[in-house]
Amino acid sequence: MSKRKEAFMRILIMVVLTVFVFSPINSFSQKLTGGGNMFISLQYWEKIGMKNDPKIGLGLSGTMGVGIMVDTTVRVIVGPHIAYNMWEANYANKPQSYTQTVYTYMMDAGPGVVVNFYDTGTSIQIATGKSQISSGMILKDGRNVKYPYNRNFYTFYYVALGFKTKIFEFGLGYTSYSGYAKYCNRLEFLFGIEL
Repeated sequence: MSKRKEAFMRILIMVVLTVFVFSPINSFSQKLTGGGNMFISLQYWEKIGMKNDPKIGLGLSGTMGVGIMVDTTVRVIVGPHIAYNMWEANYANKPQSYTQTVYTYMMDAGPGVVVNFYDTGTSIQIATGKSQISSGMILKDGRNVKYPYNRNFYTFYYVALGFKTKIFEFGLGYTSYSGYAKYCNRLEFLFGIEL
């Protein structure tokens, strides 16, 4: 486990212990609760592919769990964070190309924390865990050629800031990866709902 991940997990454990153990559970203002969020995202994959390839991808993500109302305006949720992210580029019209499409998909899963501030309509979310990459190219004859790192696992780190309206939640997130998957680091424009 990397030092950065160890530090993140220590902070996460301290938050959970503070909320669930050291807080006065019988306090009137504290109530057990559940919930989370769900987002679709338009993504900017800055380092992916060749220089002239499009850098836009799509994703679906969410965090669900159990938590506590710290007071009437703050809710802390702890639970699994799952995200599916995809990027593709069309190579069919490139000169002398035998490739139809190149693609990279990332499946992220790990523990997450969501803190909702109802008085300001904002939220903060952090998560870390493992991500599996699926990457390769589809040739013009239909063959799917996988890259050598296909199906490898990497560590991911995720942080997001959300803004809630009466119905929807908007936000800005950033996901970074360890190792070779650093080329999949991306900025995410989030649109979804609070659960």
